[in-house]
Amino acid sequence: MNRIEIPAIGLTQEIASSWSELTPKQSARAMALAWELQRGQLSLLGFQALMLFELLNIKQGFKAAFWERLNPKAAQEKNFNVYRLCKELLSWMTTPTESGYAPSFDTIINPLHMVKSGRRRLYGPADGLCDLTLSEFRNALIAREEFIETQQEEALDRMISFLYRRRGKKPNNGGRWVSDISHTTFETDLRLASQIEPWQKQTILMWFSSCVGFLQTAKLSIAGEVVDMSEIFRSDDGDSLATKTKFSWTDVICELAKENTIGNMDKVDEQGLYYIFLILWHNIKQAKRNAKT
Repeated sequence: MNRIEIPAIGLTQEIASSWSELTPKQSARAMALAWELQRGQLSLLGFQALMLFELLNIKQGFKAAFWERLNPKAAQEKNFNVYRLCKELLSWMTTPTESGYAPSFDTIINPLHMVKSGRRRLYGPADGLCDLTLSEFRNALIAREEFIETQQEEALDRMISFLYRRRGKKPNNGGRWVSDISHTTFETDLRLASQIEPWQKQTILMWFSSCVGFLQTAKLSIAGEVVDMSEIFRSDDGDSLATKTKFSWTDVICELAKENTIGNMDKVDEQGLYYIFLILWHNIKQAKRNAKT
């Protein structure tokens, strides 16, 4: 966190210095403004100034504009200070691109736990994807890869439909109270996902990608055990399982189903993602113990 002091208004406050330090509400606001920045509706300074006011909880309205007209010299000094603070404190929020600037979003904290599609509410995963099922994760990952390769929005909508769905009557094995993935309702899920705001789609894509990257290297505490995810996501050829094709995850399902500790392939696919990680970690440790004997 950065500490900021403005004696003129008696303000002393800490503000975020990274995406992970933002609240979900602040992060969502930043991503909505970043969408306008990318579309040329906001300048970089305009984006940073609005976020500075957001983080400092300073309201900008008619009274502020009226005061600036009555006090042009003071307003000029204020604008200079805003410019300086933006450059010093908020440069981390964006990264330059060929066409301008884009958000440097890199947190696993979900800024959009719920989104609206028309009158319907769609509920997303918890931070770090910790309440996804293997099926949800695997299918969302496949759709994300397709979107990256083709840039077809239908693939992005499909990814979102696996992550964000309507409230269900009971929790799934990942712990989420969302409707099941079903062939009979998937077209409806896809249509609802396609109708959410474009900036929200971009936010979900960047957040999911950030979580996937995090899971490849993190050390997670699952059921009281520290799981080294880099061991799980590393394949024999050195590539990450998270970036490989759907067949890599299908192989995982087949192997676990063959062990018959959970059940058939459908049962394995329905299990919580982190539970699957724990089983894979146990198998890795067992293989290492067997190699020593």
